[in-house]
Amino acid sequence: MESFDIYDILSPKKIRNIQNWLLDYIQRKGIIIEVLPTSNIMVGQYTSFSNYHILRWLENNKSLKMRIGSDVPGVFSTNLYNEYCNLYSLLIKKYSKSKAISLLKKMH
Repeated sequence: MESFDIYDILSPKKIRNIQNWLLDYIQRKGIIIEVLPTSNIMVGQYTSFSNYHILRWLENNKSLKMRIGSDVPGVFSTNLYNEYCNLYSLLIKKYSKSKAISLLKKMH
């Protein structure tokens, strides 16, 4: 199988535009996204919670419906409580404690 660099086909700006369009579509349709922070970081492109995509989602899609989940706790050594704690720790770096709690309640 031949490999290729996605940026040879689409620029980062075009990829971001497609992502934003898709998030807007999901929002308009009322679709709920399950957010799995620890597994997203461990298997994805994110190296830590500090660059996790949920911050961009919260800023750009105010009414996007999200629910927090814990993906395969035995593999990722986490649980739902830890997922909320990790997201709370991330959110209080950007928002007040009350705003962080409000955002987490919205995802509950």
